[in-house]
Amino acid sequence: MEIPCLVIGGFLGSGKTTYLNSLLRGANGLKLGVLVNDFGDVPIDYDLIESAHENVLELTGGCVCCTYGGDLVSALTQMIAKPSGFDALIVETSGLSLPGIVAASIRLVPGISRVGVLGLVDGVCFSSNIADKFLSDTIVRQIQESDLILLTKLAPDDHAKQTETEAILAKYSSDAEVVTLLPPGDIFDWLFNGNGFAEKSGKPLQDSIFSRALSYPKAKAPLVTSITLVLSDTYHIEMVLKGLQSLTLPIIRSKGIFRAESNRYAVVDFAGLRWSVEYRADAPTRPGMTFFLSADAEQKDQITAQILNVFDAAAIN
Repeated sequence: MEIPCLVIGGFLGSGKTTYLNSLLRGANGLKLGVLVNDFGDVPIDYDLIESAHENVLELTGGCVCCTYGGDLVSALTQMIAKPSGFDALIVETSGLSLPGIVAASIRLVPGISRVGVLGLVDGVCFSSNIADKFLSDTIVRQIQESDLILLTKLAPDDHAKQTETEAILAKYSSDAEVVTLLPPGDIFDWLFNGNGFAEKSGKPLQDSIFSRALSYPKAKAPLVTSITLVLSDTYHIEMVLKGLQSLTLPIIRSKGIFRAESNRYAVVDFAGLRWSVEYRADAPTRPGMTFFLSADAEQKDQITAQILNVFDAAAIN
């Protein structure tokens, strides 16, 4: 039996993992196989997925312009071959990858029936991100390579921001419908049957994304550096946050999981210019934190040293 595949794309901090978790919670009995890509050697996204880990595969060591290629094909082939079987597969792309090219790689996997690309757009930060000359090319490509676009993080009554974001999106994508709500039932109907939102817009789900994605000029790589730290100690979380906030670093996105006081684990997140912390009792696969910065490789060592100083000062002996 052939299996449909959903690609969840979107820029750093657009809410891909959060939306993926909502799909897993709302699967209503469907068996979903999930593939997630992590930067560096610390599987942070993998640990943030709310699913039995036997249904989740990770690709670590992703680069900033990751297109997956043979590793993706091999991983999906492995998932399809699982004796338990899946009703659908979901691929969460990295925040700097091009989802159309990822979808084109998926098309090479025997047993995949259809592929839909859902692009997430952070409605709060979108206008400033796309105005950044170092980031805009990647963001535009991500938009153009989406079959359906979901606006995230907007307050329900923030109609002005929604209108502004939709107007900017219209300049770059005339094909994809833009929605602000997308319940799991609707996305599964769209994925399995080509119905739902795609049907309402008169554009049923097709594989035309592949010819569109591959016909674009080569994307200009964004000026983004990623730093991944393995954090094996216990840390005062307030000292970590104050220390990171005191650094004048061009952080675009950051997230991590590490041990904090009271024998609990802190899930630290930076998105939309705001730091947040949640706590959980279960240990991650490997504690650590990843930072994405608008910086070049020459600055990486200096920035890494500054961040390490923060964690060293906050470590509990």
